[in-house]
Amino acid sequence: MKMKKLSVVLIWILILGCEDSTDVNKALLKETPVIVDGDWTIGKVYQNEVDITDNFDFSSFSLTLNYSGENPTTFSISSTNKIPFVTAQTEGNWAFDNIIYPSKMHFIQGDTATGIIAESLFSEDNSKIVVEFSMGCEDNIYAYHMIKSE
Repeated sequence: MKMKKLSVVLIWILILGCEDSTDVNKALLKETPVIVDGDWTIGKVYQNEVDITDNFDFSSFSLTLNYSGENPTTFSISSTNKIPFVTAQTEGNWAFDNIIYPSKMHFIQGDTATGIIAESLFSEDNSKIVVEFSMGCEDNIYAYHMIKSE
């Protein structure tokens, strides 16, 4: 009987004494802001899910997004053609609604114009942005598939 009690006590000591040590790479758990600085051009444009890329000359459109450290700061747009975009301003400030998990881009110059981020920006290089917006008529939705210039 004494041996049985001793065995039970030893088993409990072994069970309670075992510690699962799991090495976790804490760098992988760090949330970092999405950085999409640089120049962006238009790859495809959809209006109400219909590809209209070939209907207009989007080749002269360029959007430059600037940062200060990890925070969005200013934008500038250049285009030789009149192209509908989320903002009519050619320069101003911009921001994400959330710099780690963005779902909206705000273009600020006087009034604020907001575009919806239609696809997640969680890739390592963030070389594509899809921005959806309407030009006043909620039934008319544009989706700009933008590509980062090299």
